[in-house]
Amino acid sequence: MADLLHDLKNQLVAARLADSQPAESRTARLQQQLAASRHLDEAHTLALRLRAATSMLTSAGTESVELGAFLRHYAGAILTRLPASISLSIPTARSTVHVALGARALTAIFDNLIGNAIEALRNGGAITLDWTADDYEAAVEISDDGPGLPADILYALNSGKRIRSTKPGGNGLGLLGVRSLLAKVGGQLSLIATPCGTAWLTTLPLATSTPTESA
Repeated sequence: MADLLHDLKNQLVAARLADSQPAESRTARLQQQLAASRHLDEAHTLALRLRAATSMLTSAGTESVELGAFLRHYAGAILTRLPASISLSIPTARSTVHVALGARALTAIFDNLIGNAIEALRNGGAITLDWTADDYEAAVEISDDGPGLPADILYALNSGKRIRSTKPGGNGLGLLGVRSLLAKVGGQLSLIATPCGTAWLTTLPLATSTPTESA
């Protein structure tokens, strides 16, 4: 939240400065207005991301979703926009379990992890999505056969420092946000040691009741 608010403030300040500078010509004035407009557009995008992230955090634990059905639907949606050079292994149904997070929050979590995997597989590769569950929690593993997690990102994640994404149009959550959202409901995000690539394990507590599922 703090990162998004900081970036939003910077864009608004930049828009005000661009619009308030003296212009020597009509063309220069139009260029200033264009620059201000671009900063305002970026501010609008950041505001939408902030609202979405805030909504997910405040609603965590109040919704539930059937995990197997959600993952099948989610994987199918990912396949429609996955680059042709990347394959995705879709999980099979093992049981029926409801987890204590809604579809919107789960989508944000997995979009971040899948998005990172896609970015790592610029030359192609494979992503595997799998899950299991017991009487207490469910576990979802997302792995890829790419070059592995960069050392600076691993250090920042372990030390709780900012991890600024370079991907445009993100949901504003980030790895630290994923960890915080999971922790809010008693879940975890863990990096699994693998000989190659990157593998994340998300643990999700089971819902104590099954209210109406979020869309």
